[in-house]
Amino acid sequence: MPFDERTFRDALGHFPTGVAIITAMRENDEAIGMTANSFTSVSLSPPLILWCLGEDSENYDFFRKSPIFGVNILTRAQQALSERCAVPGQHALTEKEVFAFAFPHHKKTHRVPFLSHSAASFACSREEAWEAGDHVVMMGRVHAFELRGGQPLLFHRGAYHEL
Repeated sequence: MPFDERTFRDALGHFPTGVAIITAMRENDEAIGMTANSFTSVSLSPPLILWCLGEDSENYDFFRKSPIFGVNILTRAQQALSERCAVPGQHALTEKEVFAFAFPHHKKTHRVPFLSHSAASFACSREEAWEAGDHVVMMGRVHAFELRGGQPLLFHRGAYHEL
C-alpha cells in the first residue's frame, strides 16, 4: 500500500528519542559535529553502537570514509548546540564546545572530539557501514567512553522536550 513520505515521517516522529552529536576531526585539525537522533546500542560484548547518516548530508562523504568518530549524548543544557550542528554549514566546533580525547586505534593515536558537559561520550572505530535506502548505517566499536550524567535532551514530534 503506497503512503506519503511526509505522513510516514510524522508517524515516526511519535517515537521519542535522545539527541546526540556525532563528532570527528578533519585533516586540518578542525573538530566537526552533526546532530543525530538515530543512535542506539547494539551489543555489550563486544561493545557496539550504531547511527544512521543521510546520503543528502554535506558530511556524508567525510563520515562515510572516516575510520573513527565520537558519539556524544546531549543534555538538556545543550539544545542550542544541537540546533546549530543540525544546520548545513554549521558543523565546525569551537574549542569551547569540544575537547580532544585520544585513544589507540590500529597502532596509531587518533583524536575523537568529546563534547564538554554531554551526558556520555563514546570513542568509536567504524566496524561496518552499509547502505540502507537513503541512509548509510554506521556501526562502531566503542574503545573508550566517559559518563557524566545529567538531564537528557529529548526529541519528539519535531520539537525538543525534557523529562
